[in-house]
Amino acid sequence: MEEKIYSKPIKSTTGNSSSGGSAKEKSTPIIVLLLIVILLIGAGGVYAGMQISKKQTPVVLPTAPPPNVRPTETVPTSIPDETAEWKTYKNEKYGFEFKYPKNLSYVSSGPNSAQKEVDQGKELSGTVVPSFDNINFKEGDNNKRFSVEIFKENEIALTPENYQNGLYMSGSCDLRWLDDKPSVVKNIKLNGNNFLEVNVTGPKQYVNCYYLKSRNSNLIVISSEIFTNGLTFNKINGDLVKILSTFKFLD
Repeated sequence: MEEKIYSKPIKSTTGNSSSGGSAKEKSTPIIVLLLIVILLIGAGGVYAGMQISKKQTPVVLPTAPPPNVRPTETVPTSIPDETAEWKTYKNEKYGFEFKYPKNLSYVSSGPNSAQKEVDQGKELSGTVVPSFDNINFKEGDNNKRFSVEIFKENEIALTPENYQNGLYMSGSCDLRWLDDKPSVVKNIKLNGNNFLEVNVTGPKQYVNCYYLKSRNSNLIVISSEIFTNGLTFNKINGDLVKILSTFKFLD
């Protein structure tokens, strides 16, 4: 009898390997997609950080100057002295001096007629106040710019009230001779000297007077007077203030 040999069919492993490979192939796109998402998130974070850093104001720290280098110093600009080249008028007899423009000249007329009468022992016959001297400063032959008059001792205080009460009947600002009422009566200080300033600004006449007491109480009156217009008067008075800013008493 022939023997029959039965053999069990051997299962092939090919099918299993094929199904396993198929699962891996299915998972690969998911991993790639996750990596792309992670990269995009990281790139977005980097971009956002760059935008924030751009908006922030950088802090600039002060830098010290290099060694041996001094910081630049601002030198104040000096204002030129208009009176530096002016001439000087000096009155030794009454003890004062001041500067005046080079284009002016002066002449002293000495005591006025009233003072001459007093000196001769006569009684005053008019209303003119005696003066010891009258110095006229002129531009050219006849164009008078200002004058300096010196009167006898006066112990009355230089105040606006005393002037307005008629206690200073002297000089061009004598209230008896003014056609217009003074617009300014006040005390001012120039170069350490106390002046009483009186301004008459038209319409009929333009007068500026500056009253000052000398050290022996003589009354000094510096004045300018014109009958043309206010502009010329203001120019002359501006120069007069500069002149008085140089006024000083002699030691």
